[in-house]
Amino acid sequence: MNVCLYYHENLLATGYSFFLDDEYMNIGKAIILCRTQKGITKTQLANDANISISYLTLLEQGKREPNLTTINSICKALQIPPSILIFLASDSTEQDGITLELAEKLSYLALSLMEKKTE
Repeated sequence: MNVCLYYHENLLATGYSFFLDDEYMNIGKAIILCRTQKGITKTQLANDANISISYLTLLEQGKREPNLTTINSICKALQIPPSILIFLASDSTEQDGITLELAEKLSYLALSLMEKKTE
């Protein structure tokens, strides 16, 4: 089953339908969605991703935009590929034109380039 479809279906079942009412889901809402679906508290995620709780709160509120390193850390802590957050955070009209497979390839390419740059 498509992982994003799974999250969207479970969104309605768990009472988070307000996410679907928005024109788009930003990265913060995508983090909240994935975190709550996994049953992880904000404190646990912040600790596992090695970021402060206050920064995670700002991300989830949409007041800050994470860089690729932070996205990677959050995704590792959530045990999901970065493409899930990117896909969920994209505009629904963009989702029509982009596949999860392409989103995965793009996110892994970006992360690979970042890792090479830090070596």
